[in-house]
Amino acid sequence: MDERYDLIIDTDSYSGNFERYMAAYVTGHCDESEVGEEYAIMAKEELPQEISEWFDIYLNRPYGEYGSTHVDIEINPITKKYTSIMIHLCEKPPDDVLETIKERVNKFIREEQKTIILLGYRLRTIRTTEVVEDI
Repeated sequence: MDERYDLIIDTDSYSGNFERYMAAYVTGHCDESEVGEEYAIMAKEELPQEISEWFDIYLNRPYGEYGSTHVDIEINPITKKYTSIMIHLCEKPPDDVLETIKERVNKFIREEQKTIILLGYRLRTIRTTEVVEDI
């Protein structure tokens, strides 16, 4: 069984306006469109080396609307609107990575997107089972 993870950041604001910037600031990576590249560079300079290396290895980049990307938006179960950000991961993040993510999200909101209210975090586990049948 294959597993992957979506770290979900729930906010009160339409996340399509800032999801790639926030994800770049948190992970040190931007998607193929290079939106948020300045935030990714800033993150690479600020993240502890072991956390930066963890993201280098474990970000999952499925093909999306903007090419190969590690971030999407999602409908928040509380607001019933597109106010959640998903960061796709290949491994479950250890506690130190989760704490760093929370610190970076809070700093991003405090310094870059002052109007956003953080509602919480969720971690979704996606399990894929392969079944092969003779036909």
